[in-house]
Amino acid sequence: MKHRTQRLLGALAFSVLSMPMFAQLSGSYTIDAAGTGTSNYTSFGSAIADLDSLGVSGAVTFNVASGTYTEQVTLPAVTGASSTNTITFQGSSTAASTLTYTPTGSSDNWTLRLDGADYITIDNLTITSGGSSYGRLINYTDTVRDLTLNNCHLIGVGGSSTSSNYATLYYTYPGYAEGTWHLTNNTVDSASYGLYVYGANDVDLDTLVATDNTMSASYYGIYSRYTKYSKIHDNVINSTSTSSFGLRAIYAYYHSYGVDIQDNQVNDADYACYVYGTGPVADGYLQNKAVISNNHFEGGRYGLYLAASSSSSYGKWTDVTIENNTLELWGSSYNYGIRMSYIYADSTNRATIQNNMIALNTTSSTGLLYGIYAYHSKNVDVFHNSLSATGGSTTNSRLFYFNSSTSSSLPAVGGNVAKNNILANYNGGIVVSASTAGAAAWTSDNNLYYSTNAAPYNSYTPGLNTISGDPMYLNNQTDLHAQAQVADNAGTPLGVLTDIDGDTRSTTTPDIGADEFAYVSQCFAPTGVTASNVTASSFDASWSSANTAIGYHARAWAAGTTTYTYSSGTAGPASFAGLSASTSYSVEVREICAVGDTSAWSSAGTVTTSCASTVVTSTTPFTEGFETAPWAANSTGYGSNTWDPCWNASPTPIGPLTGFRWQVQTGGTPSFSTGPSGANSGSNYVYTEASSGV
Repeated sequence: MKHRTQRLLGALAFSVLSMPMFAQLSGSYTIDAAGTGTSNYTSFGSAIADLDSLGVSGAVTFNVASGTYTEQVTLPAVTGASSTNTITFQGSSTAASTLTYTPTGSSDNWTLRLDGADYITIDNLTITSGGSSYGRLINYTDTVRDLTLNNCHLIGVGGSSTSSNYATLYYTYPGYAEGTWHLTNNTVDSASYGLYVYGANDVDLDTLVATDNTMSASYYGIYSRYTKYSKIHDNVINSTSTSSFGLRAIYAYYHSYGVDIQDNQVNDADYACYVYGTGPVADGYLQNKAVISNNHFEGGRYGLYLAASSSSSYGKWTDVTIENNTLELWGSSYNYGIRMSYIYADSTNRATIQNNMIALNTTSSTGLLYGIYAYHSKNVDVFHNSLSATGGSTTNSRLFYFNSSTSSSLPAVGGNVAKNNILANYNGGIVVSASTAGAAAWTSDNNLYYSTNAAPYNSYTPGLNTISGDPMYLNNQTDLHAQAQVADNAGTPLGVLTDIDGDTRSTTTPDIGADEFAYVSQCFAPTGVTASNVTASSFDASWSSANTAIGYHARAWAAGTTTYTYSSGTAGPASFAGLSASTSYSVEVREICAVGDTSAWSSAGTVTTSCASTVVTSTTPFTEGFETAPWAANSTGYGSNTWDPCWNASPTPIGPLTGFRWQVQTGGTPSFSTGPSGANSGSNYVYTEASSGV
């Protein structure tokens, strides 16, 4: 019995000693292809294999040595991982720790994949792709909770693509973000989609923190969808798009509690900041907060968009602050500075849109412009904003547009107020326009407007304390700090205690506009030089002035010359005589504000004098050979001829092959036997094409 017992114990001891003694991971390890030791892994793959098979019993950090690791990495859910048992991959502080992979198609399109991996921190890694048709960097699938991506360099291959195949952070369905995601201090280069975070619509991501990132992207910069709350601060987002539908820099969709978007700089985006949607009422999401402040947004079409669904099934934006933003819109078709819809603030906690500078700079003369577009909202204060328009249609450019639904299924709105704003439409467009319902929901007063339009208000009557004048912005397109005396101390106290620059406002006589400034007497250059009473030898010039001038100087000169004709006096208009007929002239004006204080010359206006009349008698006949410039015959076909501007073709042509068509021609006509075969004398002649069929 004794010997059998000894033999049994010996067998058990041999069995135990022969088994690997594996334990869950905890503490610090290294990943170093050239490293050694029991705590070193020579690849990401070998480290992750142990994570997968062993799990963790405490916080784990993998310190990744400098060098390039060419491998595709998939990190699965790890047993034991938690908010305290976190897993960190930490790059070297001396030289780049680079992870790279070349995908071959959609099925392996990632360098690093998080497959249900929770509580992961990726810090100070460089992640790239060697792909050309495919090149996603970080992909997440299944549910990923509490991800931290910090201080990483994500180098994409997206160029100007709009395909998600070149995203630097993107999901694969079913892939959802949960918990809290921190995306901080990263540099993102050449991405199609930059940082794309997608929560589940039934269990939203609790919080997204995206701060201090610098990125260049072509389609989406920071994208957050189905999130309770997003904090997006101090990011710089640049566009690499070449598409007419370019970068959406900050895109926030369906936030149950709110957004906090501050101190970001967006350059050359199509949509600079777009926030839409709130949580469902059935889940208790009745009220949402939006703070959008201290940002510089450059957009092609939208500077800032804040809207909720009209459906009663979804909550509305009820606590809104949009302040201290500068917005520049440069689109070639339409511009929206701030567009807001379904803002349902309480009368005791009013929404505030204040201290913003909005410049609408479309290059289109027919573009549709809205400085602030407000739709079906209530209890919104629009105070101390400075707006400018330098392009767009004279009938469809509106610095304020107030609109509301007439649907009986929506709550009634009203109680909105616009005061102490500067509205300068330098294109001669509309200052304020409103629908019937919109006009009833808004009141405005104590605003300063400027436009050469004879009817600057469309379907809207401003308050009695509205004033007019050019604010003389430092730059109408990029810097809307006013300089003119007309805005100084001209506002009414509204409780806005600081301006866009943080300067203290007067509590009794604040300045109108976003900037509180001390007026400094100066002689401004005139603006908006125009001509009237044009004849063959004379015209009058008028202009806009922000000065109290005692006199003016004006000068005009023919195109292509430097010979000036002068006019001067104590007040305009300036008259010019003795000019050449049918000639293009430029004209500039400067004003004298005091002895020794004369303004700079204005920008030049242009005018063309009328054609001189010709007296024809039997002794002074008139002839025209159509030979000298600007006359020029068709170079090919029809319609390439040039006429003297003092001649009119009447009737005018109807179409390319129909209607009465006058032409200047040399030699035979373009079609067979439909006109002269040549000029009676010289080379050119004028005829009407018989095949036009009139």
